[in-house]
Amino acid sequence: MHYCSSMYAPLKRVIVKHPKDAFRSQAHLADEWKTFNYLSEPNYEEALSEYAEFVGILEKYVDTIDYLPEADEVGLDSIYAHDPVKFTPSGAIILKSGKTLRQPEAAVYKNFLQDRGIPIIGELSGEAVSDGGDIVWLDDRTLVVGRGYRTNDEAIRQLKEMTADNVDEFIVVQLPHDLGETECLHLMSFISMVDHDLAVVHSRLMPVFFRQLLIERGI
Repeated sequence: MHYCSSMYAPLKRVIVKHPKDAFRSQAHLADEWKTFNYLSEPNYEEALSEYAEFVGILEKYVDTIDYLPEADEVGLDSIYAHDPVKFTPSGAIILKSGKTLRQPEAAVYKNFLQDRGIPIIGELSGEAVSDGGDIVWLDDRTLVVGRGYRTNDEAIRQLKEMTADNVDEFIVVQLPHDLGETECLHLMSFISMVDHDLAVVHSRLMPVFFRQLLIERGI
């Protein structure tokens, strides 16, 4: 099976985490939202209702929807299923979050993929930390990684090694300090690819070289 690196090709199969399994209950949210540095306590029933709409849209267009399980070792942030793993054309890379509270998500995700026979081509080790939100495929052979508070140099070194067979151009983008270490700023905070020549960006946070590179490529 070919595992897609594209961030804009039609989805055939997707992995999500349902708020009933990430948030669990209003009481659980009340206990945990400050620990995870949320701006306010989420409304559990509202989250379920909004998610039902979201899944309804997915079901119209996506053949297979896989749900990550509820797990005691992970917290509220596990709803962001994009971050603990990055897919390449050869299989998955298991990451290790730059937010310590989120690091247990990687092991749960790894077991989930293994149970489904999805190949794992590598796993960050040692001092390396990285979130999926810092890793963007510009196209099938160009990988961009944001260097910031959630992704460090050692992770970038390991990712470059692991993706060598699938990547012609590996671009490192230095992320700004912006609101500081405790806030969540990812590469995808200022770029989302929506087609081969179209991106949604927040220019004020973008390094000049990267913005120019996109324009030069006709994006």
